[in-house]
Amino acid sequence: MRRILLVFTIAISGLIWGSTKTDKAILDKVVFTLNTIRTVELQTIIHFYQKSMGSNSIDTAICYFDFTGNDSLIGAKYQFNFKNDLQVYNGSQTFYLEKSKERIIYNNEPKLYDATSSIAMMNSIWSIKKLLPDLLKDSAVVISSGKDTIINGENNYVFKITLKNRYINIGALLTDKKGFDSNYNLYIAMKTYLPTEFITVFKDGFWSSSFSKYDLHASRPDSIWNLAFYPSQYLRISNKEFAESFKKAASVQVGKKAIDWKLPIVSSKDSVQLSKLKGNLILLEFWFPGCGGCVSAIPEINCINNEYSNKGLQIYGIEFTKPNDIGLKEYIKEHKIKYPTLHTGKVVANEYGVLAAPTFYLIDKNGVIKYASAGFRKDELIRSIEENLK
Repeated sequence: MRRILLVFTIAISGLIWGSTKTDKAILDKVVFTLNTIRTVELQTIIHFYQKSMGSNSIDTAICYFDFTGNDSLIGAKYQFNFKNDLQVYNGSQTFYLEKSKERIIYNNEPKLYDATSSIAMMNSIWSIKKLLPDLLKDSAVVISSGKDTIINGENNYVFKITLKNRYINIGALLTDKKGFDSNYNLYIAMKTYLPTEFITVFKDGFWSSSFSKYDLHASRPDSIWNLAFYPSQYLRISNKEFAESFKKAASVQVGKKAIDWKLPIVSSKDSVQLSKLKGNLILLEFWFPGCGGCVSAIPEINCINNEYSNKGLQIYGIEFTKPNDIGLKEYIKEHKIKYPTLHTGKVVANEYGVLAAPTFYLIDKNGVIKYASAGFRKDELIRSIEENLK
């Protein structure tokens, strides 16, 4: 049994290897191998499963990384070719080609999040290459070996990684979270020292990225990194313009009579019907689990609820992507959502023209939409609430 135990005490600083140097040699060889890669093409299968949320999805992409440039943002260029779309970062620009919609969304000033938030980047070869040297030096990390296993007919080393009070965030960033331990499994091919799978382990599921069909001599012509290479009939739209289109889609509802609906309350036999709320000022928030903007807005919406609920405002969250409320009770508790949540709101979201999350609608006492916004704009929202409570 190979075992690596990274221990830090007041008396001893640094790493102490719990067993043979063979383990350290294996992982050092992995680091060395990844650092020698200049370009690589591989097939990546991304499998997300979470029982409590009823989620089970599989995506496949042909991923190409070029590490030969001097990119200061992520140290690489990439192309991820999915069945229906193409995602590219060319060192200065990201663009997302949606084949079915014949549309390209581009960003000329990408930040780290923009370049690394693709599902093909999470648990990717790029992430492992970036993270592994730091994990091996980190005193808060415990790495232990599991039983060797066979994947696709090849023998693999297995390493289990535990981060104490931390987790791996978007951008392969180690992020602190007190009282939370995150767990990962890393599989390494014995023959090549290349990763074959990297798994984030949840309490009731996992996020795995498995790698195959490596080509370490792959190349791409310079032309395909240029936006002009792609079909001229495709609509070109900047990410800012794209975001604005969501705002406009929501804003056209302002001044209209809100369409009536009836939706069930999470973990309850009761339901809420909009027409029966007449006489109250109603704030609707359309959201879905895992939406970053939705999560960041929760504390602010809780504060608004505390401040205005006794003045005539009623707030309802509407989850609009799931066909049921499986896992929502636990999600609401975990994220400390203090206002009522309704579920199976897909039809309602479509009727209201919701294209993104979070999207907010403020409905006055007469059932007229007075404010709408794709995205949370605290000052605007509070101003509209106060104007319509008068």
